[in-house]
Amino acid sequence: LKEMDVQISNEQVAQVAADILRNFGRGRVIPLETFEKQVLQSQGHRFTAADFQRFLRHELGIQQLVHVAGMPGTLLTPQAALAIYRHEHEELVSELVVFPLTNYLSAAEASAEELAQFYTNQMARYRIPERIQLNYVKFELTNFWDEADTQLARETNLNVIVDNIYQQRGTNFYHDVSPEQARIQIHDELRKNAALVAARKKAIELAGGLFEQEPVKAENLERWAAEKGLPLQTSAPFDREHGPSDLAVPAAFAKSAFALTEEEPLVGPLVGNDGVYIFALKARLPSEVPPLESIRDQVVSDYTMVQAVNQAHEAGAKFYQTLTNGLAEGKKF
Repeated sequence: LKEMDVQISNEQVAQVAADILRNFGRGRVIPLETFEKQVLQSQGHRFTAADFQRFLRHELGIQQLVHVAGMPGTLLTPQAALAIYRHEHEELVSELVVFPLTNYLSAAEASAEELAQFYTNQMARYRIPERIQLNYVKFELTNFWDEADTQLARETNLNVIVDNIYQQRGTNFYHDVSPEQARIQIHDELRKNAALVAARKKAIELAGGLFEQEPVKAENLERWAAEKGLPLQTSAPFDREHGPSDLAVPAAFAKSAFALTEEEPLVGPLVGNDGVYIFALKARLPSEVPPLESIRDQVVSDYTMVQAVNQAHEAGAKFYQTLTNGLAEGKKF
């Protein structure tokens, strides 16, 4: 146990102690002095913080002993042990011959017929999946900074809240920044959350009439935005797998977007990373294979690369045959 104890680092002891103090504080790491008074020295005990840390160090050593004692073991012959030692310690030096694809790209030119045949055979590669396009109104996060600052200014214990969050997350959560920088980040998070809450509140306040309009149509969003003086925007088409690239929305948003129908074309308010959105279905674009002329450059690039790979592989195979014959004759690599 003494030998194991030497291997226990102070960081390991500190981590276990922090976990115990966090559990005792129900998620909040309490000071060690508080734990010492309320637990170690309660009910007539006179244990100190040093006793507590020594106990943890011994417990970690015992756990390591149990782990070592429980490991399965087998007897090895000297030859087997030597093979394992060599495998783990010997260094190997190798030589190789490379056939760069760039050497074959210029020779991989395609005729119009070959390119058309390649495109026909590879249509699945160029198929565009079903996509949708949305109209939306966005309540920009930046428009609610002042309201967020006013809300945070009312918090008389804001510093305490920031400190509590910092303590709950632990120093490992902010290993790449100083404690002061971490507290600034937490304050910025609180400010952003307050601004998003204000933006969502405003969106709900204005959107009540939108969702009550009958009949429910996607065009209602455009009329409602015009009445409220809000700019209407349109997303770029996106598919179910990748989602929109021009909207700062959660990753799961694409699933909700594809659930929109003509009968239920509206969704929102939805909180994004940079504001709150209200969406309406604009169009569904069915899966399609674009014509060759519209993607000719991509098809030419793919064809050229495939032909270069094939030619490089063929050159490598020929060299391999020559190499093995030469080595059999006693020639060097």
